[in-house]
Amino acid sequence: MAGLQIEQIRNLDDFAVLYKWDVWFTPPAAVAFDRNELNVRCLSSTIPTSSVQSIDIQIRGHHIKQAGIVNDDQTINLTFAETVDNTVHNMLNNWREALWATNTGKQVKRAEYQCDMLLTRLNNQNEPIWTYKLIGCYLENIDWGGQLGGDTSDIIRPSVTLSYDYFKMGAGADVQ
Repeated sequence: MAGLQIEQIRNLDDFAVLYKWDVWFTPPAAVAFDRNELNVRCLSSTIPTSSVQSIDIQIRGHHIKQAGIVNDDQTINLTFAETVDNTVHNMLNNWREALWATNTGKQVKRAEYQCDMLLTRLNNQNEPIWTYKLIGCYLENIDWGGQLGGDTSDIIRPSVTLSYDYFKMGAGADVQ
């Protein structure tokens, strides 16, 4: 077999880049927010992951494996850039209070605090090339943005871990 040729690489399509993407929430009923405001402020996101369990089979001294159940990681991490109008903090606080009211422990119904999320990779023309649709998202962990101090010139970066039930994925915006 011949080695790799430069023309083979030159004939590949554009490579998918890490910095072209959008994140869209269907806001939970109990938490009103403008999803475009969060998309603009979202600095980074992890991509959903899956793992395949193995089944070990041993028969009369022979050892083989076959694929078993596929498990999704069921968490995703997002980091935001906070602005002085506290858009991100207000949204996260309202969502947290819907999950567990601070003074009373009251919780809204699951259908009111869960939402769906679309994480869409974009090409160089900002057109969708691959979408992950996360079903049943809710806040699992909140980091309100780090440590306040006089020795830094950085911004507040709240980050969240969202749990989800499962995800679908597909080319472009075709994921239903």
